[in-house]
Amino acid sequence: MSRIIISRTKNGILIKYNNKRVLIDPDGVNRIPYEPNFILISHAHADHVRGLRHVYKKGTKVVLAKETYWLLKSLGYKFYDEDLIFVKPGDSLSLDGISITVYNAGHILGSCMFALDLSRVRIGYTGDFNFEDTVVTRKADVIDADLLLIDATYGHPLFSFPPRNILYKLIREKLREIFDSGLIPSLHGYALGKGQELTRIAYDFVGGIVSVTGTIAKFNRIFEEFNKVSLGNYVIGARGDVFVKDFREIRRTNGERFKKIVFSGWVIKFNKRGFPLSSHSGFTKIIDYIYKADPDFVIPLYSNAAFLARLINREFGIKADFFDDEVKSKDIIYNVSLRGLNSSH
Repeated sequence: MSRIIISRTKNGILIKYNNKRVLIDPDGVNRIPYEPNFILISHAHADHVRGLRHVYKKGTKVVLAKETYWLLKSLGYKFYDEDLIFVKPGDSLSLDGISITVYNAGHILGSCMFALDLSRVRIGYTGDFNFEDTVVTRKADVIDADLLLIDATYGHPLFSFPPRNILYKLIREKLREIFDSGLIPSLHGYALGKGQELTRIAYDFVGGIVSVTGTIAKFNRIFEEFNKVSLGNYVIGARGDVFVKDFREIRRTNGERFKKIVFSGWVIKFNKRGFPLSSHSGFTKIIDYIYKADPDFVIPLYSNAAFLARLINREFGIKADFFDDEVKSKDIIYNVSLRGLNSSH
């Protein structure tokens, strides 16, 4: 009986089929007792790549977007050129007998999703994704897959974000209100991804000079180089009509002349002053995506995986399973001949 084993390991998602091992988004700090046939990288955020330093070695092929490579290079990651395989949405390739199709994830610059053809089963992996257009990204493509591993970071009804066009309208009104009151808006979000969206928002909605941190400026320039667009009139430093900063800078932004605003999906849960503007899909968009993808099986990943798996199984009649982080052995086994999932916890 042919089996596909999907594992949530201490360093990423591992897919095993016959004698093949595919490692996706190594996110841990543990070395692995095997050598993967190749590594897939969905995007350059630390919680998806920090394990690279422990699992990558010369001779291991790494599949990623060229944008992701340059972002990682700017963060100090090193590769051997001959190991790199650059891809973009719409590409198809074959590695070690496994066919791979690449999709746009709509999350940050260079973010990709992957579909792997294994025997008669097609496995899709979204990584972090956003199923909605933004001022800097195009919404995620729909993966054609039998078995879908999907980002469930905001996979709970609590995180049902307003549509982007409504959020943008509210943000514009708030920024103009702050600016007209004589205060300086200080916008805080993740430097990579959110920083580029906030730079564009600040320039489009307020105008003038946008002050950004050095890190955000570095990512902005990479974004502009690849997309051949300008994010606006921004400078590095302490002068500006509006400021864009990383979360880590929020306590350093002092003075009565600043009005600080946080931009993250987590503002809903933690009652932060700000807007639920996220580079991830919110709950309603996750459900919409699953509906449109129409997979036979779903494996939600990350924060709200258990809730989402039970919900779609109960309400949609779609078989689903999840990785229980409290259980040491975290394998989900797909029996190809039976076209079904069995959990091994």
